[in-house]
Amino acid sequence: MQIVCDPQNIAYYYNMTTLALVSDVPYAFLDGKRYPLTEAPQAEGADVRILAEDLEKLFAPAMRYIKTPEGGIFTMNQTEIRIMGGSREFVGPSGWMTMAEKSVVQDGKLYVPAGELMAKGFGKKVLSTKDASAPADPMSWPMENTVVEISNDPLCVRDNGRLRRIHIRLRGKKYGELRECYWMEEARKIVPYNLYVPSAYDSERPSKLLVALHGGRVSEEFIFEKTSNQIQYLCEKYNYILLCPNAVVVDCTYGCLIPNFQFLENTPGAGIEEADADENGEPGNPMHYSPEVISLMKLGENDVLHTIELVRQTYTIDPERIYMLGNSMGGIGTFHFAASYPGLLKAIAPGGGCPHMDYFKPERLGKIPIRFVYGSEDDWGADLLDQACIKLREAGCSLEVEIIGGGHHGESWVIGLERTFEFFEKM
Repeated sequence: MQIVCDPQNIAYYYNMTTLALVSDVPYAFLDGKRYPLTEAPQAEGADVRILAEDLEKLFAPAMRYIKTPEGGIFTMNQTEIRIMGGSREFVGPSGWMTMAEKSVVQDGKLYVPAGELMAKGFGKKVLSTKDASAPADPMSWPMENTVVEISNDPLCVRDNGRLRRIHIRLRGKKYGELRECYWMEEARKIVPYNLYVPSAYDSERPSKLLVALHGGRVSEEFIFEKTSNQIQYLCEKYNYILLCPNAVVVDCTYGCLIPNFQFLENTPGAGIEEADADENGEPGNPMHYSPEVISLMKLGENDVLHTIELVRQTYTIDPERIYMLGNSMGGIGTFHFAASYPGLLKAIAPGGGCPHMDYFKPERLGKIPIRFVYGSEDDWGADLLDQACIKLREAGCSLEVEIIGGGHHGESWVIGLERTFEFFEKM
């Protein structure tokens, strides 16, 4: 079978390492990625006091919070902590423990000292800029606001570079690389996404948007890293806002239920059956994925749609000039979005992978301009991508193909990247 997400062992593309909470700031920073909180934490000694529901979301899906008449119950990784409002004490697995600061209840809401609770209750490494034994470099953190860092890494140490990057965001960074997060209710998880906003962005003039889908087993950071910042340079040069979604669950194929052409042809006995059509006559579920698997795969699809909408709410985007590219699993996703959401995208540039064209039904793509880029030495077989191109042309698709001489699976799309921007510019 094709490798897809496993409901019994869910692997996420993003797992937080270090959380930073800043007093009087209504944002948390998850490994530098900004997430909007319901309320700003308040300084309390060397700690910050945070709304219990916000703390739950920051450590979800592992953490659960239940409100009680006395305060609340937090559970995480089979550890249960009972908080008493108005008290410094809480009950954990080893009995009563005391924090330096009190939990409080105001207007029926519980607020807890985040650092103390996570360190003493759940064994996390905690650092504070107000800790006299480990003060922050004033050149890196010149603000009076308290920063409490809570890390899943027991060896975490003060990182002044991390503090500088948070300070830059708080000073109002408007363009360049912007790392953001949002709460995805159906995944019960905070999901990151990356942006590049060109310095010439003007809210009075609609901007072009490029959505870049990463491949399997990597994350939204891959788009920046794999291109060695070339994609940011080109977005600056051609004045595109760049969106790099996360995709949530590893191997989700962005919700495409049609198997990877190259995987299927390289896997004898993969077991595909004739695709049943859905109620609209579109391809169904030829691999017969379970409802549980499909729901996980659809998280990746919904993530892309939701982050596009978030960008459109934040920036002035020309709805007639939204483009998409992606390599490998991202290439499959690019084909999937173009076929499933007609009118959403102006043009697409998939690379290094595609759905099996016998089941995908390329006629669904209509006349959307397609630039398909892959390498002559693609590790999964350029000959199979050649066959896909034949199917696309037979279906009457508007297709441009660039085969990168000597190019392999992972880098061919990068080699042809500026020509991809030139292709988009002609549309």
